[in-house]
Amino acid sequence: MTSKNSGCKRRLAGVGEDAGPARAARSLVRGRDAPHGFFVAGLVGMTLGLSVVGCSGEDPTGPATADEHGAGGSASSGPGGEDATGGAGGIHQASCAYPTGVSSGVHTGDTLSRDLWWHGFVEQSSVPGRVAIESYYDCDDSKGIRALLVITASVTCEPCQDEASELEGLMQGAWGELGIRVVTLVLEDGDGEMAEEAKALEWKQTYGLESSAVAADPYASMSIGGFVATTPLHVLVDPRTMQVVDRSEGYDPDDPELVALAERNAPDAPPR
Repeated sequence: MTSKNSGCKRRLAGVGEDAGPARAARSLVRGRDAPHGFFVAGLVGMTLGLSVVGCSGEDPTGPATADEHGAGGSASSGPGGEDATGGAGGIHQASCAYPTGVSSGVHTGDTLSRDLWWHGFVEQSSVPGRVAIESYYDCDDSKGIRALLVITASVTCEPCQDEASELEGLMQGAWGELGIRVVTLVLEDGDGEMAEEAKALEWKQTYGLESSAVAADPYASMSIGGFVATTPLHVLVDPRTMQVVDRSEGYDPDDPELVALAERNAPDAPPR
């Protein structure tokens, strides 16, 4: 896990009971590496009570724990589990099958489960539907996807807001030209409640995010262990393999790892 210039940290203040069988028992991930911001921890599958603790570079909570798949690493524990459509212009039949027989999860080196999907809005659409991770699989560059960035954002996080305000310009400019695709996952609604589809639409419209997908992610799919640490959380994925290449916390307007991955996957790039 790497850390960028700024990020928001928040902490769990209270937990009410709700439900989601298969989602209630999750371990804690803490944002130890973020240089400053607010600390957040969100309990997966339960109603959240969140409080802002202030700007600090300290983590009073101790070491993190993790489970094998992270949050949503399997169909039963994530937001997926059904056939998914949408995202990246919809699922197209690739010339090679989605990777199987590999370590499935959200850790660096893991392959994202093909069952992951979220309620939200695909690129160039305000019609609600499913944003499916499988649709970003591009083993042969037939979709022109050369790097995938999955952002987990909190609506009250100023670095998340700064990033969102710049994202459309990047997608219409350098990032779009490089074949970079972005999915933003909205974690909560600003009042400590789990985000729903309407909040994803509000985020999309507020920042004019037409060239990237936006979805609600109340179950913190990209977290390790079911809790979100620092936001924004970036998960960089290689669309050739759907393998997690890097995880980083905080916002940095320069993202050399993302650009480098897209350049390596370009058709005219030297063989790896």
